[in-house]
Amino acid sequence: MADVKAAAEVLCAAGRKIDWVFLNAGLISGSTLRKTDEGIEETLAVNVCSAYLLARLLVPQLADEARLIFTGSEAGKVVKYTVDLDAMQGEHGMGVAGFIQYAKTKTLMHQIAGALSDKLDALGVKAHPLHRGWISDGDMGQPKDVSQKVIPGAEDPERCAQTWAAIEALVATALGGSENVPPLGK
Repeated sequence: MADVKAAAEVLCAAGRKIDWVFLNAGLISGSTLRKTDEGIEETLAVNVCSAYLLARLLVPQLADEARLIFTGSEAGKVVKYTVDLDAMQGEHGMGVAGFIQYAKTKTLMHQIAGALSDKLDALGVKAHPLHRGWISDGDMGQPKDVSQKVIPGAEDPERCAQTWAAIEALVATALGGSENVPPLGK
């Protein structure tokens, strides 16, 4: 999280308004549970918490009608996994080579985008989930009909709000308290 804060400080110090932020990380840390220095499971920290924190830190620099793009993945649907917000950190296992945990984080990214879009609407800022398509690197068999699907936005506003609250609490704990989480205003 320190690297994320440092990057945000550099961007904010430049003093220029930001029109677009693409929040894209896709770590699959394997089947062994690993935690960051802040005590957050590594895949969750990189793929979700860091993106969320960066978005929060950049809010004051966002231009009117700016866009935050949160990269999710069709993986969340492929594994048909519902994220237990009380067990986001791999408490029930990481899955085959960490894929289940990865899929959970990408589902969370879609939900975070939905929740932040509602919260930032008054500022004219929009947050969108994005599935950029399968990577044809041989790691996954990507039938054409699957790779052409588009993930809809967050389906359930209540679920998005619950996800936002859970990630907000996790980031606040990692930063030493909610008073250290930047406000959602400019």
